[in-house]
Amino acid sequence: MKKPVIVVSLWAVATVLFVLGMEGGERSSADADGVVLPSSTVSPYHTWEITINSDVAPGSIDESSVYVTNEQGQKVSGLSLEVIQNKIAILPPEEGYELDGTYRIHVSEDVRAADDTFLQEQTSKTFQVNNEEPDLQASSMSHQHLDSLFIKGKEFELIHFLGDRYVPLKAVVDAHGDRYQFNEQWKRVTVTTDQGEAVFNVDKPVALSVKDELIPISTKTNGELTAPMGNTPIVRNGEVYVPLESVETVLGYTIERTDHSVMIES
Repeated sequence: MKKPVIVVSLWAVATVLFVLGMEGGERSSADADGVVLPSSTVSPYHTWEITINSDVAPGSIDESSVYVTNEQGQKVSGLSLEVIQNKIAILPPEEGYELDGTYRIHVSEDVRAADDTFLQEQTSKTFQVNNEEPDLQASSMSHQHLDSLFIKGKEFELIHFLGDRYVPLKAVVDAHGDRYQFNEQWKRVTVTTDQGEAVFNVDKPVALSVKDELIPISTKTNGELTAPMGNTPIVRNGEVYVPLESVETVLGYTIERTDHSVMIES
């Protein structure tokens, strides 16, 4: 049996590998516990991604199976956990982690794959938060005053909602000649492009991008510092709408802006 692999990564920054056994599987020889635990320094608003090599059972993910503790060993409150396929996202508290603080991510043996295979042991990772005070604003795409949306030269409705700009996902995908599939039961949209497959869930603030990365679909920024806003896709008149920036970050399409309009191209 192949060794199940857990990867914990800094969103859009770096990747750290955790290798450990599942029941019936082999154990890593990385160290005595079969776990590689390098430390990292991150911003107060980093989103963490945990990946295993098979789909995760969403019901096994909660504040008791995946959590973060501070230097006193207390669990950090206000975290959001999201699961899409084989990836788990840990979104930071709304106020961010404490500056210059030291924290530890814990993944317990209660996490299981969709086939009900459990982790053999708990694993964890230490990270340090830098001491730079962020001053976050809405992303440039959300902050702009935009009145019109053009996709391949055709005008569509642009929705202003929760401080963000939302666009009709199917119209964007169809205009590019890519494949759009909506699963009504799971409220999930799968988009297939020549770059890969992306997945949006109506109730989740993260999406699986065509680059196989689990990322927030709406953000606020300050220079190179980015934090998730927590907005999710919405359904209006039977159509799924997503934040404008996710068209670029999740699907890899090109967004061009003029005075009071936005154009989405290939």
